[in-house]
Amino acid sequence: MLNLDNGKNVYLEFLSNDTTRNIFQVTHQITMDKEHKDDVTYKNRYDVTVLINGLPLVQIELKRSGIE
Repeated sequence: MLNLDNGKNVYLEFLSNDTTRNIFQVTHQITMDKEHKDDVTYKNRYDVTVLINGLPLVQIELKRSGIE
């Protein structure tokens, strides 16, 4: 519930129980280490973010095996 300056209350709904009304998006982030930009080997970060109706609700950080 959001109280407006004029005293009215507005209800905002960010997620709908009807999943067909929600918009799901997946973004991938790949970055390169600037110090090694001319090398063959890059240090990449593969992060995945799940957005529902534009809100980032899930952040998954993927790593190479053997790295903590």
